[in-house]
Amino acid sequence: MAENTRMKGLKDAINNLNATMQKMMEDSEARHNDYVQARQADMARLDQMEVQLNTLNNSVNSEGSSSHQQQQPLQVKLDFPKFDGSEVLNWIFKAEQFFNYYSTPDHHRITIASIHMEKDVVPWFQIMTRKNPFNSWAAFTQALELEYGPSPYESSRHALFKITQTTTVTAFYTAFTSLANYSHGLSPDAILDCFISGLKPEIRKEVLAQNPLTFSKAFSLAKLFEKKYNPSTEPSKPVNPIATKRNTNPTRPTHVAQRNSQLFNPRQCLVRSIIPAEIQFPRDEGLCFYCDGKFPFFGFSVGP
Repeated sequence: MAENTRMKGLKDAINNLNATMQKMMEDSEARHNDYVQARQADMARLDQMEVQLNTLNNSVNSEGSSSHQQQQPLQVKLDFPKFDGSEVLNWIFKAEQFFNYYSTPDHHRITIASIHMEKDVVPWFQIMTRKNPFNSWAAFTQALELEYGPSPYESSRHALFKITQTTTVTAFYTAFTSLANYSHGLSPDAILDCFISGLKPEIRKEVLAQNPLTFSKAFSLAKLFEKKYNPSTEPSKPVNPIATKRNTNPTRPTHVAQRNSQLFNPRQCLVRSIIPAEIQFPRDEGLCFYCDGKFPFFGFSVGP
């Protein structure tokens, strides 16, 4: 009897446990289904947001490209510089600026440059390309500098340190900047000191007193003080010929007055020859040829 009661209790416990587990499994499956549905809803929202974002990016890119095309300046037509063997460094600079502007490939640069050669440069290029053609723009410019550039034994930096002003400040500035352009490795302060030290002593003294901090400021001050010490560089004002002609108190030539004072006494020289200058001035002013008095029309002069 007791055994039957114990077995019945175990069966009830097992049934309760199975029911509990079944309920847990149902709850778990329900939560899983909810999670899957929520996940699918989230994915749908993400897809919708991605579509909207792509649409927005496409509209922004199209507007940006159209505005860029509208703001892009028109391309300017540039002329390639010709080279006749003079000022090779300046020509190389202009040619490289041209190639950079048009984004010219390296293997086309030498061909374009050869078309614009003139005079003795043409046979030199033909000989060089016949012996050993240039394989790059850098090799070509190096050969040009060796052939037409300054001598490697002449240092532009040494010439920059020795150059001095001999004429005007503008002429000195032009020669100085030409040397400074090829003197690499100098600081702006060093170039400023070289320029000031090359000025004339009186101009250099005035410029140093102002303590300029830049090269352009020193040049402006030098031109200003040049006008102070060399006023002849200023353009002269035109003389008004009418005002000169209307001068009521003209100055009589000194040599005429002295000669007239010496020859005034007729006893010393009764007959003499008069030079044309002595004749013209008294005639214009209505004066006597032998004194400073007015010469009347009735035949004799009135002395001073």
